[in-house]
Amino acid sequence: MKSQAVVGMALCAAAQLMLGASMATTRLLLDYPVFSGQAIRYAIAAVLFLAVICVSGTLGGNGRRTSTPNASLSRAEWAWLAGLSATGLAGYNACLVLALGHADAAVVSTIVGAVPLLVAILVPAIRRKAPSVRLLAAAGIVVAGSTLVHGTGQASALGLIASVGALLGDVAFALIAARLLPRIGPVRLSAYSCVLAVPMLATAALVAGEPASWRLPSLTEWLVLAYLGVALTGVGFWCWFRGIQLATVERGSLTVGLVPLAAVITMTVQDHAAPPVAQMGGIGVVIVGLIVGMSAPLADSLQAHPSRRAFKDTSKAWESDAAGITWPILPAAKPLPSSLAGQARHPRAAADDGVPSADAAAAPVR
Repeated sequence: MKSQAVVGMALCAAAQLMLGASMATTRLLLDYPVFSGQAIRYAIAAVLFLAVICVSGTLGGNGRRTSTPNASLSRAEWAWLAGLSATGLAGYNACLVLALGHADAAVVSTIVGAVPLLVAILVPAIRRKAPSVRLLAAAGIVVAGSTLVHGTGQASALGLIASVGALLGDVAFALIAARLLPRIGPVRLSAYSCVLAVPMLATAALVAGEPASWRLPSLTEWLVLAYLGVALTGVGFWCWFRGIQLATVERGSLTVGLVPLAAVITMTVQDHAAPPVAQMGGIGVVIVGLIVGMSAPLADSLQAHPSRRAFKDTSKAWESDAAGITWPILPAAKPLPSSLAGQARHPRAAADDGVPSADAAAAPVR
């Protein structure tokens, strides 16, 4: 694997390790309304990202500062962004909360843990290519290891449906991000998705009847929400988006298997209790899967790497995204008048990861 892909895998791994380690922290939010807390968490992250954009200037798709305004997006691109926030953030968490109310956390985590396998199948299918045998095998190994870590449990039909919904939301989060990264880069993608997620989660809070129990967070809850907004969402989202931009979404998704590893280690330290042998064995299997995935030749997973080129030909207008998928190029947005260009650079700011029971803390809430 080339050094650029190694760096990308490391960034994706860092994001997933932070997510897993945060699960012990989220137990401190069990008494706070779930969707309200998530809205606060994403609002904090949105402010952070928008501040970074204001300080550093316009960031292009390669993550570097550019002298040309690149903030004017087409309607289609805004639709993709809204879809990412609706499915990968608000929808994912709504399905997860519903699933945890009708299924054991082990079942939910096992189903959602199938993200690497589904991505390994879908990306080549969208590309109209045969899947990489090695990446497919690696994804299967990672999913098997995650299942060993989570264990088994019971679930109702509604719990299974909601779990699959969370799985699809997580996959959409990765694939849509790969679609947008070459155009707007990891910082702006993180900022816009967080901004759009806030009103969606606020609406979910209203539908769930949370206003009746709404209150200001306690000092401890504020500290946890700030940590989740700054570290998990702020740093974690950038690491994840930049990682799949460098390593491709297929390889990056393999690191989802590290979430239970970090969760088990963190909770072991916090609870002063050794994990079961089966969990340790599952962690070992996940690591084997990651090694297999990292050893896959670069040509197995993409046709044209976005950090090297976004190509066009004269007969068909196509571009390559961070998944190695080729899509029709979206029409360019019209340049803004000079009086509005400055505002376009700094768009307006629009998970708590609280869960309904102590067992549910084992489930990955983004």
